[in-house]
Amino acid sequence: MNLNDLQLRIFGKVPLKFTIMEDFEKILVLENEFEAELIEEVLMDKQIPYGIIIREDSALGGITELEDGWGYLEAPGRFREEIMKIYKEIQETSTDPEG
Repeated sequence: MNLNDLQLRIFGKVPLKFTIMEDFEKILVLENEFEAELIEEVLMDKQIPYGIIIREDSALGGITELEDGWGYLEAPGRFREEIMKIYKEIQETSTDPEG
């Protein structure tokens, strides 16, 4: 696959207090847009800098989404533990039949 076959869209907000350059790293794979929107809302509320990178492969009919997920979330490594905790809570809430 070449770069022309895969388009990346990047979404994210970096609060003003994080204007100093920090290295972002891949924190987790997102399975769908709904999951991305939920975690994005929480990260914005907590003012955690992040980027959501979406894989769009219209040329391949979505095959990379099946293999690699819908997209992924990047953030400074120092937020990894907190983001993973948030993600786990979102997953538990969305799979809870009473939630």
